[in-house]
Amino acid sequence: FHGMTKPYDGFIVEPNNDPSVKAYPYNPEKAKALLKEAGYPNGFEIRFGTTTGSYIKDLEVSQVIAQYLGQVGIKVDLESYDEARFSKAIKSKKGDFELYFLGQGGWASVLRALGRTLDGRQSPWAFHQWVNKDWVELYDKASSEPDRSKYIEHVWKAQKITWDEAPWIFLYHQPAIAGVSKSLGDWEIWANEKMLLHYTVLEKLRK
Repeated sequence: FHGMTKPYDGFIVEPNNDPSVKAYPYNPEKAKALLKEAGYPNGFEIRFGTTTGSYIKDLEVSQVIAQYLGQVGIKVDLESYDEARFSKAIKSKKGDFELYFLGQGGWASVLRALGRTLDGRQSPWAFHQWVNKDWVELYDKASSEPDRSKYIEHVWKAQKITWDEAPWIFLYHQPAIAGVSKSLGDWEIWANEKMLLHYTVLEKLRK
């Protein structure tokens, strides 16, 4: 990505994130030790589904992930899908894979980011079937909490549980890239990749 992104510190962004949550470190030796502890000293085989052309360099990123997994003994069978077939497989929870690469974001609220990503009661992408009773309780409390400080407390605890149990392995924030003429002024691009052009003018007209 030519230095335009970095590993995720957390999937909840400022100012609602827990600053103590940091990006997962690159540590293949620890990964091997954890595999051995889990009863897989020689690794295992896994089917990995990804898209081609849905996100910036999605297939290339998935190939790199497969290489990293291979370095610790996990043999990856990587298969790429077009967006329509992949989306159908995820939402039906009948994909022919155990691991998949998926991009999400642009949510208008923290609760929507949590719910649409992790809450199996409402998320069409919760293929993982992950359920943590403490997390669900915190989410429900945050959903109805009027006090800002208590709301943040619930969100931070939910974020920590998510990070520790890793039902998703959060990787990086995809950069929003737009090609715009130098003659165009007062434009914005949002986190959801929508471009705001309400007050955009050509610079030569401004004069």
